[in-house]
Amino acid sequence: MTINDIQITRSIIEEYYTSVKQLLECDVVIVGGGPAGMTAAYFAAKHGLAVVVLESRLAPGGGMWGGGMFFNQVIFQEEARELLDELRIEYKQNTEGYLVVPSYRAVAGLILNVDKAGARILNGITAEDVMVRQSKVCGVVINWTAAMKLGMHVDPLCIGARVVIDATGHDASIVRIYFAKSGNKLQPDEGMNIKTASMWAEKGEKMVVEHTRFITDGLIAAGMSVSSLFNTPRMGPIFGGMLFSGHKAAQLAVDYIKKERK
Repeated sequence: MTINDIQITRSIIEEYYTSVKQLLECDVVIVGGGPAGMTAAYFAAKHGLAVVVLESRLAPGGGMWGGGMFFNQVIFQEEARELLDELRIEYKQNTEGYLVVPSYRAVAGLILNVDKAGARILNGITAEDVMVRQSKVCGVVINWTAAMKLGMHVDPLCIGARVVIDATGHDASIVRIYFAKSGNKLQPDEGMNIKTASMWAEKGEKMVVEHTRFITDGLIAAGMSVSSLFNTPRMGPIFGGMLFSGHKAAQLAVDYIKKERK
């Protein structure tokens, strides 16, 4: 075939426009394409929900890419074996009993299987605000990450959703925006402290799953957003808790939407 530059450009624009147009009103918007967000996307899409992942960077994967101190291997506890098998991520078990995966394989596996499950990933896009109607979070306000970093005055657009999942990591940016604008806060006995406690992987892995929950109607916190909000111990380069948190967030969203549709 003859390669034509204008045809190439037209193909990109037409396909992107068609794809994004279908996502403007969806079931679940997941902000953040790290391991928790991508796992949530996979399981929510597997349940037949219309799911879009917004990743502010060019590449999803979050903190997984760097492994531990740039040693590009990530660790999962034995209990994560079933989830890794479901996500078709190959691993090996070392003499310590942990499941070890090259970070690039873990990320590639997540991306591929999220896409195959039917979720869509929009990279280079930041959720800069939330949409709230009658005290319910019902979508996000989006803009190009590059425009925001350059400080350009570019008006945003919106994506509506029945459920928004904050998987933005340490920033917990969506929950923070919601609290800042609504005047609401976490329950007094839980507190809100945007930092993480000292390293304690065993405790941190459990607590991040325990605290994965609805923060308010229509808004779930998952992954390291949970750790930041509830000041749980940091867990370093072990990622089972991120998968479990994403899986729990997806199930919460599925149950919520099923109840809403009745």
